[in-house]
This record gives sequence, C-alpha cells and structure tokens, in this order.
Amino acid sequence: MEFLQSISSQTLVQWSAILIPNQRIYILYLLSAFVLAFVSYLSLRALEANKRPDNVQQSFLKYVFDARVYMHRSSIQDYKYFLINGFIYYGILTQLLIEMPTFSNLFIELLDTGLGPMTTPLFEVTPFWVVCYTLVAVLTFDFAVYLLHYLHHRFSFFWEFHKVHHSAEELNPMTLFRMHPVDLFLTGLGVTVLSAFAYALFFYMSGKELSPYTLLNLNVVVFAFYIM
Repeated sequence: MEFLQSISSQTLVQWSAILIPNQRIYILYLLSAFVLAFVSYLSLRALEANKRPDNVQQSFLKYVFDARVYMHRSSIQDYKYFLINGFIYYGILTQLLIEMPTFSNLFIELLDTGLGPMTTPLFEVTPFWVVCYTLVAVLTFDFAVYLLHYLHHRFSFFWEFHKVHHSAEELNPMTLFRMHPVDLFLTGLGVTVLSAFAYALFFYMSGKELSPYTLLNLNVVVFAFYIM
C-alpha cells in the first residue's frame, strides 16, 4: 500500500512539472522562453520586412502558439510520453534507482581504503570552496548526461531506446520529455553515480558535507541555464 502511495505521489509531482523549479518546463522558465521568443520574433520580422516589404506579418501570439505545431501528431506523442513517463519512470523506476547517499558513502569508503583516512583536511569549507563545489557539481552532472548520450549514440543496443528522443517531427516545450523510460533510467543512474563521486571527493578532502549554492532549491548555475 505504501509503495502504491509513493508511486501515485511521485507521478503527480512529475505531472505538476510546470510548478516545480527543478523541472525545465517550470512556469518561470517558460516565461523566460516567451521573452526570448519575442526577441526572435522581432528579429525575424525585421529581416522578412527587408526582403519582402509587402509581406503580411504573422502576429506574435500566432508565431508562438502555432496550432499546426501543437496539434501535430508528433506533439501529441510528446504529451503522451510526458504522461506515460510520469507514471512508468518517475512513479516506478526512480524508486528502483539506488539513491545518491548510498553511492556517496560507498565512494567515501573506497577513498578511505585506497588513499587512507584524511586525518587533516586539505581545506576548510569557505565560500570559495562552496563556489568550487557548485561548479564541479554542475560540470559532473553535465558530463554524466554527455557521456550517457554518447553511449546511446555509439552502441546500437542503447540507440534502440534513445532514438525515440530524436524522432520528433515538430518541436515544442514538451518534446523534452520524448524519451524512452529505459533511456531515462540509464541517464539517471549515470548522473547519480558521477554526482555521488564528486560529492565523496569533496567530503574526503574537507571532512565536511558540502552543498552547492542554490536558488529555488536548485543549483544556481543550473537555474541560470534553465532561465536561458
């Protein structure tokens, strides 16, 4: 019963992604995309006006909310992937992933065994080192996603799952969720393992827990990336 409640709660959280800051379709990020789209619209409009002064310009809202795009069969598939993955991956599979603290503790033990216990910390936890960890955490996350993406393209077995992500005929904000659950699972596992190693390394050197600088409970660099 408790497992079923966890599945339903995790699924509902994912389906509420527009309200969750660590989701890339959070309302604030969509608003910033709306502003960037307006800049793009003005640039394209000026360019088109120079080429064809007599051309009737499309309104901004029609430019952004093109019904042909949002009602295209490809976009409808994106919506289905969003709902299905919300249940299969975020509701069920994420509960099968080993959590980051487990990997972190394992890596800390391996460092203690392989290099010996750090009797004297290499550095004190100061704002400088928190900034360093904030950047390393982002780079580690990004490298993990890159590495898994590379492997998905390199090996045919993984590609069979990953090719779903590259099959869209039209693009909209929900195309982000056009991923096979196995693709999501492998990527999530890779990110968890490498992020845990980065945390363990900083913990081993300082002897203290470090947390990155955050905004809306999200790494500040990731937040800036999502805004842009």
